[in-house]
Amino acid sequence: MKEIGMLHVMILAGGSGTRFWPKSRRHRPKQLLAFGDRPPLLRETVERVSGIVDAERVWVITSDRYAEEVRQMLPEVPAAQVVAEPAARDTAPAVALGVWLIQRQDPEARILVLPADHVVEPVRRFQETVQAANRLLDRSPDHLLVFGIPPRDAATGYGYIQRGEPLEVDDAGAFTVESFREKPDRQTAELYYKSGNYYWNAGMFFFEGRRMLECIQQFLPEISKGLATLDDCPDPVPPSDQLAKVYPDFPQTSIDYGVMEKCDTRLVVEASFQWDDVGSWPALARHYPPDSDGNICLGQVQSLDSSHNIVESGEGLVALIGVHDLIVVRTGDITLVCRREDAERVKELRGRLEAASDEKHL
Repeated sequence: MKEIGMLHVMILAGGSGTRFWPKSRRHRPKQLLAFGDRPPLLRETVERVSGIVDAERVWVITSDRYAEEVRQMLPEVPAAQVVAEPAARDTAPAVALGVWLIQRQDPEARILVLPADHVVEPVRRFQETVQAANRLLDRSPDHLLVFGIPPRDAATGYGYIQRGEPLEVDDAGAFTVESFREKPDRQTAELYYKSGNYYWNAGMFFFEGRRMLECIQQFLPEISKGLATLDDCPDPVPPSDQLAKVYPDFPQTSIDYGVMEKCDTRLVVEASFQWDDVGSWPALARHYPPDSDGNICLGQVQSLDSSHNIVESGEGLVALIGVHDLIVVRTGDITLVCRREDAERVKELRGRLEAASDEKHL
């Protein structure tokens, strides 16, 4: 696949992945984890863009808690381009910071924004979609592009993008954007799915860097003013103590709400690839082959008269006898057992630990 000359890739890697507790912890979030024999999700994300961009033009925005481990995991990415956020302020400040940094290095940059913790397959289809979007930016450089995922079902766990009219001259499968919709209830999701006019919002964006900075200045002026105070810094990336003076005061909002919902020059590009945000333990069943009894077994597992379980054994052995439809996760200091249908309640349980200030197990 041909490299895109002006392209820089910004990977957002600051999330915590609480629904993968207890494997995902504060010191080691979902994007840094390996499941089974796959590489960590962040590693997969970087490998996915190899071939369309050189590693010298990859940027990772992450938490200061994870920055050093990210640098070790991604030795090909310049260490200075693994940028530590001084505070968690959602995706709008993270994207704004990344765009500002990239523009300092390359005022003509086009920027592809990707979450660090999603599964995208096949890689070639993903790269072809990015190439098509790049051609679209050639014709419409003032537009902000978002990739839309054709929904597989009436999911309630994702935001949606309502598409409008198709572009008249286009080879990217692009449409105007009518609206962004928050995560719907079941009845609304069914309507979206049956209409055929809605996409899942995967949080993947593509734009000219200078255009995004214009939009941030218009819709999030507090962020623009804060970053402007750092303009005189001679370093490519301002030292952490300088960032810490302005970053915690930025509004806590998503790039979707802060910019994309307000901007009137936006297009949705239909993705030709398969996408999964692997948001909780049951999602692993979509990516790992089951045994003859329907069990998903990661690590050492022995089962007897047991079926349709999802098991992560850690460094030990998990033995199952006569149990069905469970999730069993074993780590060095925690064992989780729950029904598959209760997987979303893992976040609730973790919240109890947080309320009890049980830092050891968070």
